[in-house]
Amino acid sequence: MAPFSNQDIDQLATEIKAAYQRRPPAHTEGAARDPKGTFCEVWPSVHDGLVALEAVVGSIPGFGAMVKAAISIVDAAGQAADKALCPSK
Repeated sequence: MAPFSNQDIDQLATEIKAAYQRRPPAHTEGAARDPKGTFCEVWPSVHDGLVALEAVVGSIPGFGAMVKAAISIVDAAGQAADKALCPSK
């Protein structure tokens, strides 16, 4: 889907995992709710939706290429986050 290599996604996954581990503990005032469980639950459906959306927008003249590039970036980031945060399948 994306013009990103597996190495690119692995590097981003490493950065996401490190950032996740640096977040404040859940009991710290002002800490955000842990999004890990929700992300891991919804990402497979989101990924499928992005793949379908990319196929559709490719046929739209004018801005289709720009939208496809944006979808590719979002998908690569999601794949990296899935690799960094979610249990192996």
